[in-house]
Amino acid sequence: MKKTPDDLLREWATSRSADEEHIRKLTARIETAARRARNQPKPRLAPARWLVAFATAGAAAVIAVMISRPGHLPDAPTHPPNDGLQAARIPEEGARAGESLFCRLEELFNDQLRWVAESGDEVSLGVSPIAGGNLPGARPLMVRLVMLSKADSEDQWKLAWRRDVITRSQELIEIAADSLSPSSINLWMLPVENGRVAVETLLDIQKPFSADARVSALVDDGVPQEILSLSIGGTSYKVLQTVRLLDKKNDCS
Repeated sequence: MKKTPDDLLREWATSRSADEEHIRKLTARIETAARRARNQPKPRLAPARWLVAFATAGAAAVIAVMISRPGHLPDAPTHPPNDGLQAARIPEEGARAGESLFCRLEELFNDQLRWVAESGDEVSLGVSPIAGGNLPGARPLMVRLVMLSKADSEDQWKLAWRRDVITRSQELIEIAADSLSPSSINLWMLPVENGRVAVETLLDIQKPFSADARVSALVDDGVPQEILSLSIGGTSYKVLQTVRLLDKKNDCS
């Protein structure tokens, strides 16, 4: 019986699915790399949770691993100041930690790392071969996206969700929503002169409301920008985005 394209795709995905021993070893390697990058003592780790997904031939593997709180990038405040900008800022120590983490994981995956995303206790990696290798001059960048909410009767903004993404310039990436950051993210960025960055952002927000947000902007390095604002049922919401230029590290130590 002739096999259908679906049958062939299932066989292809199955042939590339990792066995438990491979996942266990890879989990340990990622956890070790993350600890070394952040210069933290060995934490007590939560059980790892993995997802390897193949959508079409050549699609990136998406790997998710739970890492305990001590190794995380600095948190945004749950109740930020009245304007909410503090929740979106990327502190210097966060940028340095991001540089080291991305460098370590690039070494670990032999330059096949496409992006790293963190939300809450979950760190996801996009891993796939890059045709022709990385673009000459590509540099890492970190993006912080936060959603804030505020009842119309209140003065204080509250943090609804936050997601940090590290990727390279001139790469179009797509990151699926998860339970802690219920919005998919498409990003493309290009550093230009005077420390500015051209950014294309597409969000498909699923909770606490459903909306699409598409933004093309020229932003200043490290300066939060409001990319969405609306009011629904007596509650105001806004989404802030901050882009931070990172240094390309030759030595990951």
